[in-house]
Amino acid sequence: MSFNPTLGPSAPVPPSVAPSPKAPTPAPTPVPAPIAASGTPTFTVVNPAEDSTTILNNPYTGLYKWLGNPIYPAYPYRDVYYRWAWRDVEPTQGNYVWTQFDAAITEATNNNGKFAFRIMALDTWWASQGTGTNYQRNVPDYLATTSYGFYCPALSVWVPDWNNDFVLGRMEALMTAIGNRYRNNPRIAWVDVGLYGNYGEWHNAEIVDAGCYSGRSEGTPANKRRILDAVRNNFPNNFLALNANDADAVCWWANDVEIGLRWDTVSSTSGGGWDNAWYGDFYKEAWRTSIYIGEFATSTDFATYGLSDVMSVGVTTVGNGNTPESDKAALANFVRVTGARLTMTSVNFTSPVRPGGCFIATVTMKNSGSARIYENWVFKLQFRNTGSTTVAWQTTGIIELKNVLPNRVGPATWTETNNFVVSAGLSAGNYDVVVVVADAASVRPNLFLANTNRANDGSIKIGTVTVSANAPTVAACATRSLSYVHPRKAIGASTFNDHPVGRIFTDQYFPGWYDVPNGATQTIVSSPTWNGSAKAISFTTNQAYALWGIQFKCTMSMTGYGYFHFRARATGATGGLFLYIYKTPWGTPNPTQVSAQAPSTSAWTTYNIPLSSFTNINGVIDQVGIGAINAGVTVYLDDVSFTDNPIN
Repeated sequence: MSFNPTLGPSAPVPPSVAPSPKAPTPAPTPVPAPIAASGTPTFTVVNPAEDSTTILNNPYTGLYKWLGNPIYPAYPYRDVYYRWAWRDVEPTQGNYVWTQFDAAITEATNNNGKFAFRIMALDTWWASQGTGTNYQRNVPDYLATTSYGFYCPALSVWVPDWNNDFVLGRMEALMTAIGNRYRNNPRIAWVDVGLYGNYGEWHNAEIVDAGCYSGRSEGTPANKRRILDAVRNNFPNNFLALNANDADAVCWWANDVEIGLRWDTVSSTSGGGWDNAWYGDFYKEAWRTSIYIGEFATSTDFATYGLSDVMSVGVTTVGNGNTPESDKAALANFVRVTGARLTMTSVNFTSPVRPGGCFIATVTMKNSGSARIYENWVFKLQFRNTGSTTVAWQTTGIIELKNVLPNRVGPATWTETNNFVVSAGLSAGNYDVVVVVADAASVRPNLFLANTNRANDGSIKIGTVTVSANAPTVAACATRSLSYVHPRKAIGASTFNDHPVGRIFTDQYFPGWYDVPNGATQTIVSSPTWNGSAKAISFTTNQAYALWGIQFKCTMSMTGYGYFHFRARATGATGGLFLYIYKTPWGTPNPTQVSAQAPSTSAWTTYNIPLSSFTNINGVIDQVGIGAINAGVTVYLDDVSFTDNPIN
């Protein structure tokens, strides 16, 4: 990224081959120049036409079948989702019933899809539907004693004690039993992190509102973490979805990129989405790291909120329940773009090629959907006998489709190139070139691309290729291993955090700078809204610090992080910059001197501060500040993040 010393950052400059951590979005891999040993290979360029109208029946897009709800014929689906009361899975202690799980997996398999589920320990809606223990209790009967919970008469429902060690131990045993049976089943789509709170949604709002928690405690952070870990540890290789309605859960989710989100009020008539909380913009980044599962609110307004909801936060797929008859027509555009919608914009490949020679292919894609691809798919070109489905030879993966980010955040297209050695036994002649996007796990049907000329199996013929022993030879034909450029964006900064297991969560919802102790004050020189521009602060006294703009809403573990990175420039009085960290709980700051710079210069300076230089913070932090040694200094900041390695 280049900078204007006065105005802050200018438009991003596209990085070179590998996406730079400073780029707002990863850049496409350029086409390597082929090395010709004899002659020069020619390249056939194909520009497939886009299909912008068809609703594509792909997983993690559009609608999923929610709790057995009849699916609308016009809107196809792949995956099914159910949630059950704990008592239905474990009717007596240690005895588990798998009938409903197995039936759901069979249903999903018959639909070429997968299955997702949630377990609930409390359900006030079900309690309102009838009388008797089957309605009042979601927990097994052996847990329905005053030692392990309490009865809420206002709602006729049994509430488990979220802090009872025996109850927590039985939750862990339950998830261990489910995990032992199903964690390696290839038909598991995702697992909701349920159990805690009403409906397993990680809140107890109805119970609190009814007055039933008077004199009682909801789950402590440590005990809620046990519940989350019971799910996380037993499904370590599956997608997880968490209703982030609990402040503690938000912070755990924030530091675990493998946990996705659920949003159970998509298209609510009350509107607002996640914008009504100081977590808002952070939720809007969730799609970058894992799935984002939706469920329609009980009162929906598609015309006003539906499409904007999924596009603003990147929802992956939404259940088909809670949808009024009158709104079915409004679902069409919603279903079409929810999730990833990938289109080939161009394909470039060598022709002719030699048997045993090098085949070079370049693919450019775009994504007009709301989110990205999450599962592993193999985009390959096949040489098929002319007019036949018989495959004579095929490539392995050419492009990592996870890198094709939605157009709503950019880039507009994504390009990757790969080289392949053609089978030496391939007969000379002409072959059809066909695109196939296959499931790497061989569980799902082929992915459908939003292009015309698409066959029923998702394959698309894009041209022909000639195989000839007289074709030019190409040296250095190593096949490149595909890699996913994980776009973890530090909220409130224009950099991507390169740490493998964490997100940066900074404050944007209370703009302004924090007034610090000892009477220090700051004067805002430029608007402190984190919009990608550098910020300026005029320090009117020395040691004026604590930038609220980079305050962490969640306590962050420093374990595994190597550096605190930022870029700054300063103008005004002579002096240097310093950096400090607040530890938990709020207390005396721990200042650390940053290498001095001449603040009269307008040049941007990059700082990578080793976290090992900070002491006595017990491994966790709440807040980071950047300040000036002397008064009268204006500091401009950008690219604030934690990283594994220095960013230059």
